[in-house]
Amino acid sequence: MLLKELKIVFRKLQREINYMLINLIGLTIGISFSFLIYDFLRIQLSYDQHIEHADQIYRISSDYVINGHRDTYANNPRPMAPLLQQEFPGVLAATKIAGYNGLTIHTGYLQTGEKQILSERLFAADSNFLKVFEIPMISGGSDALKHPKTAIVSETMARKLFNSLDVIGNSIELENQSQVEITGVFKDHQQPTYFDFEVLVSYTTFFNNPQGEIWWYGSHVMTYIRTVPEFHPDDIYQNWDPFFTKYMKPTFDELNGTAKIIIQPLKEIYLWEPYIWEPFPHGNSGELIVFASIGVFLLLVGCFNYMNLTLSQSYQRQKEVGIKKLLGANMGQLIKYRVIESLVIGWSASLLAISLLSAFNPVVTSLAAGIAPIEFLERPISILIVFGIGTVCGLLSSLYPAIIESRFRWSHLKKESPKKGPFAIRKLFVLGQQMIAVVLIGGTLVVVDQINHVKDRDLGFEPTNLVIIPVKERQLWKNIDAFTNDLRQESGIESLSMMDESPRTGLNEFTYMIQNAEGEFVSNPSQTIGITEGFIETTQLELIAGRRLSKRDDDYTGVIINRFLAEKMGFAPEESLGARLKFGVSDEVERKVIGVVENFSMSSALVPQQAMTLGYSKATVRLILARISESNFQETLARIDEIAQKHGANLPFSYNLFQSEINDMLKNEYRLYQLLILGSFLIIFIACLGLLGLIAHTANRRTKEIGMRKVLGADMPDLLWVLVREFVYTYCWAFLIGGAIAWLLTTNWLEGYAYRVTFSWTNLAIAGVVGLLIVFLTLTVNTLRVIQANPVKSLRYE
Repeated sequence: MLLKELKIVFRKLQREINYMLINLIGLTIGISFSFLIYDFLRIQLSYDQHIEHADQIYRISSDYVINGHRDTYANNPRPMAPLLQQEFPGVLAATKIAGYNGLTIHTGYLQTGEKQILSERLFAADSNFLKVFEIPMISGGSDALKHPKTAIVSETMARKLFNSLDVIGNSIELENQSQVEITGVFKDHQQPTYFDFEVLVSYTTFFNNPQGEIWWYGSHVMTYIRTVPEFHPDDIYQNWDPFFTKYMKPTFDELNGTAKIIIQPLKEIYLWEPYIWEPFPHGNSGELIVFASIGVFLLLVGCFNYMNLTLSQSYQRQKEVGIKKLLGANMGQLIKYRVIESLVIGWSASLLAISLLSAFNPVVTSLAAGIAPIEFLERPISILIVFGIGTVCGLLSSLYPAIIESRFRWSHLKKESPKKGPFAIRKLFVLGQQMIAVVLIGGTLVVVDQINHVKDRDLGFEPTNLVIIPVKERQLWKNIDAFTNDLRQESGIESLSMMDESPRTGLNEFTYMIQNAEGEFVSNPSQTIGITEGFIETTQLELIAGRRLSKRDDDYTGVIINRFLAEKMGFAPEESLGARLKFGVSDEVERKVIGVVENFSMSSALVPQQAMTLGYSKATVRLILARISESNFQETLARIDEIAQKHGANLPFSYNLFQSEINDMLKNEYRLYQLLILGSFLIIFIACLGLLGLIAHTANRRTKEIGMRKVLGADMPDLLWVLVREFVYTYCWAFLIGGAIAWLLTTNWLEGYAYRVTFSWTNLAIAGVVGLLIVFLTLTVNTLRVIQANPVKSLRYE
């Protein structure tokens, strides 16, 4: 019986090949890209889900309010970890982790003999790390990080360094030329993880000052805790005030501030809101919602096409259904036939989707950041998922038309016009398609405006042709004065300075006491950059009061602030000169403001204008900042490499473009923009296919009417309007509803930016006109054939 029905289905699809191809193409595209989006979401939602006892592991983040200014950090003061374990019984173990070269810098070279390996995931961790994270060890025990000058490495890193996993007892040399002994090898991470480390050096190798371990001032380390199974964050939250009063209050009273903590479950960190000094980029939960929405939209538009065309053909099938009923077919049999037909198309679309994904897999994975290569043979469940999507689409697309057709009576054998009831549902499906298209076009235009606005905003300095060169080697640092002097002699280098942090690593934020206009010392958080002479000339900052920094201002004895901070303290820029500041209440060093620069920003567009402080700090700077002439850019970079080698550099030369680091802050926006462009194009394409099918059916059904109108004198514009007006009216409603949705979604999205455009109704008007033109052109192309036909032949139709 089933075989017989399949034969009937295939014969019918052959007769209606045009409609079948439209449905097939729409569903294939929808299934293909929906699966891609599903796979992306699967990866994004799988971060840290595989870690043993992940439900019992939490990260502690700091929530500070100092002098009315709130900042949330991914780090904590160093005493936090041991005292949480001591004071709260539910905490079994707590560990401290720090970046290899600073708060957010975890990149460095490892050397064994002549071999130099760059690691981008290198951290310092204390002896409790392996008690909090029970990572699978190939060799070494839980005390592998107990002693100074020890380290554990991943199996991949062990092979890179020694071509072997039998490396216990071997030594590696760090960039500062200190030797550490390998005491353990752990298995590579097999699943996505946010804290993706490959080398851990013992904490005491870098932090061996007991006084620093009891200092509550500042946030210098990440803190993770392992808890008992029945632990709940409220166990700490409800008892936080006594802890704060006992340990932290004296320090924060000096700063005129308070501190709380945020307890983040390990499984949720990746998609949590990113805080200051995060070690790695986060996922974006809002972006995932957009991804998921576009995937659903693609499937809906494909299904709408199928239902639209099926309902449009239902009038022609009334004879067929009426005869079947007259011969004894019941409602269930009629529905079964329609469902089988839809499943055949859905499964065929699934097969084509698998072929499409396999063929374009390399292209898709290279263009779409975060989407992993799809290997159907290695992961057979992916095939089942694709067919599952095709099955669901087939069922959803067929049920409503099947029910409508099964209600036809044998009396429909007569040539009568169909009642409008169920057929009016087609308008809702067309409305839904066009409304989705308007939302995506309008949203894309707003995203483009925002990207251009942020990209073109006045940063307060000139990043073009600025190059950041890290100084990593001890020998090169010993010769830093000679090295920089030689660089200044190069004609291709227009100006030169040094700094301690860059946009990529995140600027340091420090809270100090500064005099206000009333002469009182008040605590004030400020982004703080350690620099050397020449910084203002190199960045082309505008000095509006005072003088530039020089060697006599070393160790922050003289600082430059921005206009924002001067005005916050109640000063005009010139009046702030000479204002004193302290690094803590007990600081007796004579420090004062010696200059004011115009406001500038080296942070994300999500962050509003901040207080900024520039201080001379020769001891902490490790980045050379050079402005290079555009005319001989590459030649100058080659000369810098030669000069570095002359002064003792052995590691491969590396640099970053300042402009690239600024642009990297927009990578989420660029990905969202690319996704919206692709999603809009595909949805419009599928919707246009559906409109082609609908107008073809409408034109064919009204062939005789068109012939009669032509005989009675109707001209081409009148005939065109008769055929397309229903679709144009529907689009107008789609524009009104879709425009309101686009306005609501994009204004809410823009609220997250400190620097943002306002919603432009011009963009919405452009989206409406573009959508209307697409609809009208699509309809016109297919109606001209019927309109231009000989009216005599039209009157003979049927």
